[in-house]
Amino acid sequence: MKKRNKKIPYRTGFNPNKSGYFYLFKIGDYIKYGITNNQPEVRMAQHARDYIRSVLGIPELIYTKKFECGFELVKLENKIKRMDVFWGTTSQAKEDGWRFSGYTETVSDDFYNRWMLINTIHNF
Repeated sequence: MKKRNKKIPYRTGFNPNKSGYFYLFKIGDYIKYGITNNQPEVRMAQHARDYIRSVLGIPELIYTKKFECGFELVKLENKIKRMDVFWGTTSQAKEDGWRFSGYTETVSDDFYNRWMLINTIHNF
């Protein structure tokens, strides 16, 4: 009997078939960005448990934008991940003790990074 390869529809908790939000949280010296089908405040509470365990502070919501098409959110997140201005920042966050789901979507909090993220999200 031949085994069928089943495709896993979603490798993360995000479902691109539903609407969702792009969010930015400030945590200490970093900005965490990501996508969620939940309200951003719900996602922030989920992250807060990780940050409290790591003693990195409580996340603060600094920007959010709702998208009706979840696939557009996936495209936007991938676009931001490819922006070379952020290369290396996520590895520094890992070295600083970030041990939680989504640390790869973390950049240093400075005016330029905030402006780049908000401008990219707003104009997408």
